[in-house]
Amino acid sequence: MKASSRSRRKPQRRRWLLYFGALVIGILGLSYLYVWERVYTLKLAKEHSMQRCRVTLLAERCHALEFEIAELAAMQRIERIASANFSFSPLRNGQVISYRELNNGDDEPADAIAVAKIGNQVESAIEETSRESDR
Repeated sequence: MKASSRSRRKPQRRRWLLYFGALVIGILGLSYLYVWERVYTLKLAKEHSMQRCRVTLLAERCHALEFEIAELAAMQRIERIASANFSFSPLRNGQVISYRELNNGDDEPADAIAVAKIGNQVESAIEETSRESDR
């Protein structure tokens, strides 16, 4: 009877050893998965914060560039540079003629006569300016 009881115990021990080994391997696998997931989550959080910082810096740079464009396009600045570098004088009434003034308020395309009018008025304004600068 002893031989038969030992033969029964060996398969049961092997089964329990197999179950225990599978359980240990499963726990180790789940532990590894948990640690990997935490490391990956922390890496993504770091990347996310870096991207948010980059977006903030780019938004500030965009705002600064818009401000610089507004400064450079200011009419006072352009007039100051034009008068200093090119000897332009400030505009007087009648020097700038809009298309609507020539067409009596119509928005229709200019024909050859309207273009000729503009050309003549521009030429006379240039001549007048050059005569005044000669004085």
